[in-house]
Amino acid sequence: MLGPLRAGARLLAIGLWTSWIALDLTAGALTAKLWPTFGLPWYRAVPGRWSRVCLWISGVHVEAAGTPPTRPFFLVSNHLSYIDIWVLHSQVVGCFLAKQEVSGWPGIGILAKGAGTVFVDREARRDLMRAGSALGDTLARGDGVIVFPEGTSTDGTDVQPFKASLFQVAVDAGLAVRTASLRYETTGDDEPASQVVSWWGEIDFVPHVLRLMQLKRIHATVRFQEAALENTDRKVLAEQARQAILADWDPQASA
Repeated sequence: MLGPLRAGARLLAIGLWTSWIALDLTAGALTAKLWPTFGLPWYRAVPGRWSRVCLWISGVHVEAAGTPPTRPFFLVSNHLSYIDIWVLHSQVVGCFLAKQEVSGWPGIGILAKGAGTVFVDREARRDLMRAGSALGDTLARGDGVIVFPEGTSTDGTDVQPFKASLFQVAVDAGLAVRTASLRYETTGDDEPASQVVSWWGEIDFVPHVLRLMQLKRIHATVRFQEAALENTDRKVLAEQARQAILADWDPQASA
């Protein structure tokens, strides 16, 4: 009985916090237009504030290692769960590339739009080109870009091949690629992270959220690899990035 009560309390708290932070984001955006020197840092910091509190509410402890990139940057990571966004936002200031469906999620979709997230219809090749152009504009403004080049989330037992087309953004911008690896662990007698934290395959979203929010505690590890990868061939660059993540992290540890 305690698990469902914990989940309900956490979801209510996250909903209230997200509503408040949406006002914070709106105020930050307005201030950034009127007084950029003061407003831009405020606006850019809002997603980090939102994420850190959401992680605390959800019982997620984040252990970070390595040096996070500084703006402007192009950062890629393996993808395990929707809470990856919270974990990475808690460590770096940047804009995500997300699937189009996220824009329609209650509360989160509005906040993601306000935070500058670039949405893409993965089934439409032309839309991928548009999204790439939008990411390039983000980098040109001096902001950071964060992408999950596997194109989908996994159970954490492997890192899928990276979609090379996304790396063209970094090539065109003349930026080196930075990498990060994510891993989750549950505690006690809770089910393994691959089943209750990772969101993959045909697992329905709402039941998964309810199960995740019942967990007593989640340990998240994010490791920023120090190497900055450079290559004019996007396919080579994509494989270099994948290998950098694999070399620094044993996927089997999340099983």
